[in-house]
Amino acid sequence: MVYKLGVVGLGHWFEMLHVGMLSDQKVRLKKVAGVRSFNEKKESLENLGISRSDYYQVGKNPNILPKKFLEDIDMVQISDPNKYHFAQTKQALEKDLYVITEKTWATNKKDFYEFIDFLKSNRYTDKAYLHLHYVHKLLTIKLPSILAMITPKHGRIEKFSATFFEEANEADRMRSGWIFGMESGGIFMDWIHPYEILFIGAKASEVRLHKVNNFLVNQNYDKNNPTGVETFVSAKGLNFAPDAKGVIRIGKGLPHNTGLKRFIFLFESGAKLYLNFVGSQIEYNSDNRGNWQFVNENEKSCKILSAEIPKGPLTSSMLMEDINKLLGGKGPSLKINDVIKIFGPQWEYQEKARKQGVIADRGNIERFIHEGISSNM
Repeated sequence: MVYKLGVVGLGHWFEMLHVGMLSDQKVRLKKVAGVRSFNEKKESLENLGISRSDYYQVGKNPNILPKKFLEDIDMVQISDPNKYHFAQTKQALEKDLYVITEKTWATNKKDFYEFIDFLKSNRYTDKAYLHLHYVHKLLTIKLPSILAMITPKHGRIEKFSATFFEEANEADRMRSGWIFGMESGGIFMDWIHPYEILFIGAKASEVRLHKVNNFLVNQNYDKNNPTGVETFVSAKGLNFAPDAKGVIRIGKGLPHNTGLKRFIFLFESGAKLYLNFVGSQIEYNSDNRGNWQFVNENEKSCKILSAEIPKGPLTSSMLMEDINKLLGGKGPSLKINDVIKIFGPQWEYQEKARKQGVIADRGNIERFIHEGISSNM
């Protein structure tokens, strides 16, 4: 059976899903909905085989999808601005469709738990799939086995640091009108990925957020809302020492040569595990899936104990495998309780962020960037 797909928003991650669809051939794009007119998107739509009759322009209230868009399809992918996901996902589920929602189901704690209750009370948990990008990264998938190899000899994780910095680029600048405001969840939600790695890869059972620093890294993106965030956290779980602590730094619109996607774990023995992730465009245009190194290092030397440049499928291929399981009635691979844990720090961040301002002076911003790149723990 070939499943018919309707897409809301032709964003960056639909492109990635489309790569998986083309190789898998079990899902076919049937319809597209968006806020702009067909003529404004004519070239990209026709390149996807979407005619004017298969395109549905969303009305003045983007929370409401056109009724005809939801007819004669089997599933919907939602990848437009986060603030519309809550209502759009509910509407599609109520039509008994499978729904793949990018990034989040809601942008605040109240709506998030209301949506969880909606899923459970209506028995939609096996039809709703939350697409969190780093769950399908090869390094995240390999991390449990890497830790199982390391911890018996080197002890548990004592400290950790993560830096996820993106340099200024035109695609983010064009999206900057909505991704940084709290109505869409802010930059923390746009870069929730380090918490996916902690919970899914490192198998943390709990992550608590203790301190937050917000930064106006790039005022061309947003003059009021944070474009960089530094969070100080603690973690619990089988792989973590009792007082394990970490710092996670995320930022968009950084200067040239400051882009970095790296996680570092320090073990009780003093050895360190480096996870070096790559951006999606590098991954999709090469065999590069990132790499990891486990090292003993001090001021005088650095000895590599083990390392790997893993080879494996694209994240889009692994996403399509999960979607096929969903369509086969097996439910989502990421269960509700996992989603709740991953988003816990997000709601803690929103509460703390409301009580403090945003740091705009260059000295503190440069300190934030420097400590992120040097992976200061």
